[in-house]
Amino acid sequence: MLPSRVIDRLSRQEGVIARPELVNEMGYSKGTVEGWVSRRHLVVVRYEGTPLAGTYRAAGAVESPKLLLMAAVSRCRPKAWLSGAAALGVLGFEGYSARDAFVILVPPGRSVSNVPFEVFEDPFMDQHRSRLGALPITTPTRSIVEASRWVRGKRLRTTVDYALWRKLVRLPELRVCALAAGHEGARELVEMIDEGVFDLDSEGERQMAPLLTDLAPPPLWQHWVASSIRVDCLLADVPLILEYLGDVAHGRGHQREHDHARTRKIERLGYHVEEVTADDLKQPEVFKSRILGIRMGLLAAGARHPTE
Repeated sequence: MLPSRVIDRLSRQEGVIARPELVNEMGYSKGTVEGWVSRRHLVVVRYEGTPLAGTYRAAGAVESPKLLLMAAVSRCRPKAWLSGAAALGVLGFEGYSARDAFVILVPPGRSVSNVPFEVFEDPFMDQHRSRLGALPITTPTRSIVEASRWVRGKRLRTTVDYALWRKLVRLPELRVCALAAGHEGARELVEMIDEGVFDLDSEGERQMAPLLTDLAPPPLWQHWVASSIRVDCLLADVPLILEYLGDVAHGRGHQREHDHARTRKIERLGYHVEEVTADDLKQPEVFKSRILGIRMGLLAAGARHPTE
């Protein structure tokens, strides 16, 4: 049987323990560790069929996605961090899971061989690093940058939208991190930031914007109508506000109640609020006609902005 303190450490580390921990930190001899392995009290973890040398799980433990991620980091120790799409899954990003692609980041000058996953040197040293329980993991900023090795286009945009909405990242820091990473996905991310893609808060707003480009004067995007209220889109010539209800930021239950309360507050200021859904944008001409019709009605009624 394994000593209780080994079992305790296994329970605190997603079921994983590394040989250096057992020998260098806990003081067991190499012979003792080898005995546990030969008697199958400890089993070498395998990732996609490849044994991760010196990285063990308890006999009978299920090689769950989180256990495998912890084992990958432990195999690359000391000073190794999980990053990439799987890290976003562990951090709770919608649409991601611990089964997604990942990289392990290690300090400059270190290399790790004979592993079935990618390991890269981290140019940031002690920046963008954190822990989730016992799991060394990069911050949302760095995890997004590394996820962009596989995640591109709309999915990358909505990932950044989610992180900005949750206040998990700041664009200037994300840009600096992506510039330093330098891979193709990171360069795409820098281009998005520089082109102002994230000046609009969601994919839905980016779909709305081209439908309203011929309005004169042009709409005001991300406009503050009160000190604590910023709206998605305000038409410049009438008190008409368009609020996009995205799947991430505007779901059901408590969030929908919050949205309705916010809408009532805006309407009390003197604005007309139109909620826009993803289904609305699937019929762009119908949506545009609806908005122009409301606008013409407000113009005919002489409606003006509350501040005018």
